[in-house]
Amino acid sequence: MLIIKNDIKDYKYDNLLSYMMLRCDTFTFVIPDFETNSPAGFRSNDFIEYKKRINWRLDFLKPYIIKVYNDKDYFGNWGDYYKEIYVVQFNEFSRGCLAASSLYSWKYPELPEDLCFFSKGKCFLSSVAHEEMCWIFPDHDIEKDILKKVIGLKFYEREGIEAPLLNL
Repeated sequence: MLIIKNDIKDYKYDNLLSYMMLRCDTFTFVIPDFETNSPAGFRSNDFIEYKKRINWRLDFLKPYIIKVYNDKDYFGNWGDYYKEIYVVQFNEFSRGCLAASSLYSWKYPELPEDLCFFSKGKCFLSSVAHEEMCWIFPDHDIEKDILKKVIGLKFYEREGIEAPLLNL
């Protein structure tokens, strides 16, 4: 497992998405259920505005959504509240909804949260944006070289951790 040292921004984010177009077939993200699990200082109007901001993405992705379900656990993010989890086919059309300034910009109150990417049900990249955490699970050493030398990511390795699986 590779632990990413800093945010993946601008051209590095775009390059990573391009690589994942070759590598991955599915992505996921979550929408926190703040209507029933309100954080401190939360106002219901905030959540209504949040839903309005992200609705165009959800509408655009409708033809590519494989599954939507609710759970407390999500790849790299275990909590006390339920999240609405979207599983989406990754292709050149759905990629358009992933436009953002960086990987860690995928968080409330501007975007859905915590992008993850999968290849044949096996996690390749998992993120928890509000914690600024990202893990990558390469299958081969050459992928580490691509991520470091071509995309420009900085990371350190941690052995013995298996990639999570997507249960459909």
